[in-house]
Amino acid sequence: DQGDGLTIDNAGNVIKAGRFSGTNVDFDPSAATANMSSAGGTDGFVAKYTSTGAYLFSFRIGGSNLDEINDVTVDLNNNIYVTGFFRGPNVDFDPGAGTTALSSNGDGGGDPGYGGDMFVAKYTPAGQLLWAINVGGVTLGDNGTIIKTDDQGNAYIGGYFQQTADFDPGPGTRILDGSDGTAFLAKYSTNGIYQWAFNFGNGNDNNSSFDLVLDGVGNFYATGYFKGTNIDFDPGPATAYLSSNGAYEVFVSKYTTNGDYVQAFSIGGGGLDVGRSIVLDAQKNIYVLGDFGSSNVDFDPGAGTALMSTQGQGDVFLAKYSSTGVYQWSLSFGGVSNDFGWKLVSDGLHLFITGGFNGVSDLNPLPAVTDNLTSNGGNDIFVGKYTFDGEYLCAFKVGGTQDDIGFSIRVAGVNTFYMTGGFQDSNVDFDPTTGIRNMTSAGADDIFLAKYFWPDEKRPAGTLTGTGACGDIPAQLTLTTTAGVGPFNIRISDGINDYDMAGIQSGVPFDIIPQPTVTTTYSFVFLGDAQRCSELTFPAGNNVLIPVDPGKVAASDDTTACFKASFQLHATGAASFIWSPATGLSDPTIADPLVIAQVSTRYFVTGTSPNGCKTRDSIDLIVHPELILNVTPDTILCQKSTLQLSVSNAEDYVWSADPGLNDPLSSSPVYTSGNSGVKLYVTGTDLNGCEATDSVSVGVFPVTATVASNDVQSCYRSMVQLNASGSATYSWSPATLLSSNSVASPVTYPEQDIRYIVTGTDVNGCVSKDSVDIDVFDIPAMSLTSDAEVCNDTPVQLEATGGLSYQWTPVATLSNPAISNPIANPTGDIKYFVLTTDQNNCRYLDSVSLDVRPAPQFKVTAPLPVCSGDSAQLLASGGDTYQWSPAGSLSGPNIAAPVAYPAVTTTYSVRASESFCNNDSTMSVTVTVVPLPIVTASKANDLDCSLGTSQLNASGAASYKWTPDSTLSNGSVRNPVASPSVTTQYIVTGTSVNGCHSSDTVVVEFTRSNFGGYLMPNAFTPNRDGINDCFGIGYWGLIRQIEFSIFNRWGERVFYSEKADACWDGTYKGIPQDPGVFVYMIKASTICEPTVFRKGTFVLIR
Repeated sequence: DQGDGLTIDNAGNVIKAGRFSGTNVDFDPSAATANMSSAGGTDGFVAKYTSTGAYLFSFRIGGSNLDEINDVTVDLNNNIYVTGFFRGPNVDFDPGAGTTALSSNGDGGGDPGYGGDMFVAKYTPAGQLLWAINVGGVTLGDNGTIIKTDDQGNAYIGGYFQQTADFDPGPGTRILDGSDGTAFLAKYSTNGIYQWAFNFGNGNDNNSSFDLVLDGVGNFYATGYFKGTNIDFDPGPATAYLSSNGAYEVFVSKYTTNGDYVQAFSIGGGGLDVGRSIVLDAQKNIYVLGDFGSSNVDFDPGAGTALMSTQGQGDVFLAKYSSTGVYQWSLSFGGVSNDFGWKLVSDGLHLFITGGFNGVSDLNPLPAVTDNLTSNGGNDIFVGKYTFDGEYLCAFKVGGTQDDIGFSIRVAGVNTFYMTGGFQDSNVDFDPTTGIRNMTSAGADDIFLAKYFWPDEKRPAGTLTGTGACGDIPAQLTLTTTAGVGPFNIRISDGINDYDMAGIQSGVPFDIIPQPTVTTTYSFVFLGDAQRCSELTFPAGNNVLIPVDPGKVAASDDTTACFKASFQLHATGAASFIWSPATGLSDPTIADPLVIAQVSTRYFVTGTSPNGCKTRDSIDLIVHPELILNVTPDTILCQKSTLQLSVSNAEDYVWSADPGLNDPLSSSPVYTSGNSGVKLYVTGTDLNGCEATDSVSVGVFPVTATVASNDVQSCYRSMVQLNASGSATYSWSPATLLSSNSVASPVTYPEQDIRYIVTGTDVNGCVSKDSVDIDVFDIPAMSLTSDAEVCNDTPVQLEATGGLSYQWTPVATLSNPAISNPIANPTGDIKYFVLTTDQNNCRYLDSVSLDVRPAPQFKVTAPLPVCSGDSAQLLASGGDTYQWSPAGSLSGPNIAAPVAYPAVTTTYSVRASESFCNNDSTMSVTVTVVPLPIVTASKANDLDCSLGTSQLNASGAASYKWTPDSTLSNGSVRNPVASPSVTTQYIVTGTSVNGCHSSDTVVVEFTRSNFGGYLMPNAFTPNRDGINDCFGIGYWGLIRQIEFSIFNRWGERVFYSEKADACWDGTYKGIPQDPGVFVYMIKASTICEPTVFRKGTFVLIR
C-alpha cells in the first residue's frame, strides 16, 4: 500500500490518494472502521480527513488487475480531481450506487509492472462522481502522474504513454504517436472536454512528465525527464531542440495555459537524471527537486558552469532558476546508495522537500558543516527545510529497519505541512522530536499520513576570547555563550582560510586547529549549536588576537636500558630546568641528571626561557624486563650416556668449556657423560643486549651388564627358546617371530639366519646390550604338482621331490600315501597335504588342490513374438562354442546371443559345446512374426478464409495418433477436426491389437481466398416498429474474436459486447438515450486478418 498524492481543500481538509491491496483495509484511524478491499492486484483510493486527522470518507477505483491513483488536487469549489492508470474492462469509477464503467483500450505488449490506460476523474467535495475519461493505446504503459487545476476548474495533466493514443475522449480525435515521444502534457475543461495535448521525448522510449505548476498569470511550468537528440519541446510549427547527455535528462519547460511554447532548458550528465517536483515563489523564480546519477553534472543551462557530482549511485538535487531560466544556485546530498527527491513545496517563506535515502546523507550544503542523517535500515524518509536562497535550516528523518519513503508533501500554513508515502516494519517513530509517535505496518507496505508544525530554530549567541602560544603550550580559544544549547560548532578565519571546530562547550578552553606559527588575528565567522539546525553569522570586526612565543625546551630522544643499568638524561633549549619525577635522579635541577634504571618511566622536563616562557618536553626511558634464563634442571645420567640440554628466554648463548659438550654456542647442545658428575654454566644475551647466567648439575650412575644365551642351530620355523639375565627389564630386536620382545626368555620360530639383540635396563635406567645368533638350516630344493581343475572320474598323477621320505593325506583316494608320486582318484573338490623330511631331519609341509569340473547346463531362451520387420534377440548358454541354423537371417551364427531378422515365423536350432570335458547338446527355439496393420487417412475438405474446419478420418487399426496435433480437436481419436491457418500435412500412426504400428498421411490445403467482411449503418431508429430498431454489424465469413463498443459524446461507454451478432437497442442502463451522434469502435480478428480496428460515427434518430 502506498500514499502517492496529497492535497488540501479550501476548508482545510486534507485529501490523500494512492494504491492499496488486500481485504478489509481500514482507512479510519479512529476506533471506528472504514474498511475497503481491493478487487484485483492493486486498487486506487481517495481518502478525506479533517485538519485534525478525523476521518470523513474514502472510496476505491479498480478492477481485477493493477490500478493506481498517482495524484490528487482540488478546484476552488473543493471538487476533487484524480489521475493515474487502470487496466482491464468495465472498471467502475462511480463509488456510489450507480455505475460508470471504463475499459482500457488494450493490455497488450510486455508488462512493465505499471501503467495501463491513463484516466482523469472528477468528484464532488463529498466524493460523488461527476465524470471520468480515459486515454490509452493497445499496449500497457500509459499513466497520468500529475494533475493541477486553474481558477476555472480546467485540469492540466502530465505523464507518459506508449504506442499511439487518442487524447480526445469525445467524438473528435487527437492522436498522439509514441514514435514522436512518450512524455505528454494535456488540458481538459472543468467538464472533461478535451482542450489540447502534445507529446515530446525520444520515440518509443522512456520519457515522462513528473510535475507541473501554474503561475496564475496564464502560464505553467513542467518538469520530468527525457531521452534523445534534438528533442523538440515546442508543440507548435517552430522548433525548440534539447538533447540528453546520458540515459535520462532533466527538463524544465514553460507554456501558456493554451499550450503554446514559452521556454525550456535541460540538466544532465551521463547517468539517470530526473526532475520530480517544481514550485514557484512570488517573483516566479523556479525551484526544481529531483535526483541525478553521475559526476560533473552542470546545473547551469547557460554559458556558465555549476558542477555537482554524486556521492554514490544517485543523489538528490535542489536547484533555483529565475523566471526566464537563469541559474541562481543548486545543492545536492546523498550517501553511497540510491537517494530520491520526490516532492518540493513552499509555505511562502521556506522550501520543504521529502523523499528517500539510504545510509548516511548530509542535507547541509555547507562543505565544512555536516548535519548527517543515518537511515535505520533500507530506505528512510527525509524532510529538509531551506530558505529561498538555498540556506539550510534543518532536516529530520523517519524510518524503520526496512524501506520507507515520502512521496508527497503539502503545506497548510507557515511552517505547517502534511506528508504521505509508504513505510514498513513495526514501531516506526514519526515524531522527529524527543516525543514518540510509533506506527506499525500491517503488511509489507502501509500508507501513512502525518501533519507537522516546524517552527524556525532559535539562534545561539556568544563571544570568543583567547590565550597565546608559548613554545609547545598550544594557543587556545574560549567560547562564552549567552544563548543556545551545547556542544557548539564554530568557524573562525585568519583572513586567508576558514577553520571549523566542533564539540565546543561554553567556558571550556580548546586548542586552535591548526596551531598558529606567528601572532595571528582570528575573526569569528559563525556559531552553531546542538539543535542541529541553527547557526549565527557574525559581522566583521569580531576579532581575537593570539600572540605566539617560539621558545621551546627539548629533551633527548626516547631510549631503552637494561634492568638496573645506569643512564644519563639530557635536555637543551632553556635557561633553567626542572625534571620530574625526581625520585632516583642524581639532581632534578640540572640539564643532565643520572638515573639507575629499574622501571619504565616518562620523565618530564620544564624549561624556562630567558623571556620567562615555560615549555615542557618529555623522554620515555623504557627499562627492559629482567632476563631470567630457563635452563634444563639438574639431573643424573648413566656412564657414557647423552643428555639434551636446553636453555631459553634469550637470543644468544655461551656454555662453559667441557669436553662432553658438542656445541657450546647452541641453545640445545648434547652432553655425553663421563665417569663422574659436572656443573655446566651458560650465559644468555637477549635482543636488547641484556645478559644473565645460570647453571645445570649432571651426576653419573654405575653401569650393570646384560648377558644373553649361546648361539644355536635350528630347522626352518622350528621353536628356539632365548634367554637373558642381569637387568630389570628387557627389549629384544627385531621383534619378528618372537612370542614377546619384552620378556627375559621369549620363544621364536626363525625362517632364516638371524641375530637377536637384547637391551637390558637396570633399576637406575642404565642400559646394556648382548646378542644371540641363530643359524637356520637351508631348505632343500623341493617341488610339488600345481593346483589344477580336473574332469569327473579321471585319475591324476601327484608328485613331490627334494626329500628323503614323504607322507600324503588324506589317504582314501590315493594309490600309495608313502611314496613321492601316488595316483589320485578324486570324486569331488579336494586338497592333498604332503609332509617331506630332509637329511637334517627337518620337516616341511605343502599342499595341492584339485577342483572337479561340474557337468555343463545347456539352455536356450525363447523370445516374445515380433512385428513384421522387427528383430528378435536369441540367447543360448552352458557352452563355450555355438552353431545356429538357419544362419541366413542371423547377425552371427557362431555366438551365444545372435539377433534374428525373420520375415516369417521361423524355428532356429543351436548346437552348444563345452570343450574342457568334451560335452555338447542341440536345442531349438521358434520366433513368431506378427503382420503390420494397413492404415488409411482421408479428409472431408480443404480450407479458406471463410471455411475454417475439416473432418479427418483414419481406418485399419485399433488406436490412432495424429501429428501435428496443435490444430486438431483431439490428436488421439480416429476422426479429429482440423483447423489450421496454413496448409498442413497430418501423419496418422495406427496401432493394431498386437501392438504393431503403421502410418499414412493426408494434406489439408489452406487458401487465402473467400475473405469475410462487414458493413456498418450510419443511422438507426429504435422505435420498435421492427425496422432498423437495433444498431449492429452486418458481416459474412468467420470472425474469431470481436469487441464491439459504443460511446456517447462525453466518452462514456453505453454498449459493449464480444458477440458478432449483438446489437444496441438505443438504451443505457435501461434508459432510452437522446437522439444524437454516437461513436462505435470495433476490434476484431478473422482467420486471415489477425487485427481489424474500425472507428466511426452514426446517428440515433427518434
